[in-house]
Amino acid sequence: ELLLPHTSRWTTVSSLSRAGGSVIVPINDIRGVDSQGYSKSERLLRCKLASLYRLVDLFGWSQGIYNHIT
Repeated sequence: ELLLPHTSRWTTVSSLSRAGGSVIVPINDIRGVDSQGYSKSERLLRCKLASLYRLVDLFGWSQGIYNHIT
């Protein structure tokens, strides 16, 4: 659901990329030798966390002192 760069439930990728002025890069990019150290569920969680951090940055919510998401 959050791993592929096409449409989501509420917004299309093209409208998000226009809103932020940046190109959307696929989140599911743990490949090759790097992916062998992770289970499928851990890769999924890492990709979802990466997508959350990218959305936080896209909407400008990353201007705080700390880089924690709670």
